[in-house]
Amino acid sequence: MILAEAVLSLAVARLQHIAVPFDRLVKKFGAGQSPVQTEPETITAPSETERQLVQTVKWAVERAARDVPFRAVCLQQAMAAHAMLNRRRIDSEMHFGVLRKPDGSLAAHAWLSVGQLEVTGFPLEPGLVEMTRFVPGRT
Repeated sequence: MILAEAVLSLAVARLQHIAVPFDRLVKKFGAGQSPVQTEPETITAPSETERQLVQTVKWAVERAARDVPFRAVCLQQAMAAHAMLNRRRIDSEMHFGVLRKPDGSLAAHAWLSVGQLEVTGFPLEPGLVEMTRFVPGRT
């Protein structure tokens, strides 16, 4: 069932990514802050039960992203996992960053974490600079 939920969550995330203006879309993720504004000690460590649920959601989103009939990019994967964790009342942080490529162009990247747990978008590329994060809070 969780794999079916991940497929559906990815499809919804893709539709939102296409149809909803980005400034309206990010309001769903919580309060945006620069990385230096967020103090690590304010992030509550997940319980063992939450840790297991996070790992299950991570697996389901990664697996579903490989099999859906569209390219599920990092933002859509993070959005899907965020929604799934939110339904389970587990707070997560959405991160946005940029990476300067060797040719001078910039590449954007989104990733999701729960405390110190890596959910989607990992491993991070060396040189990736976090520009903003959306602090935990059920939306």
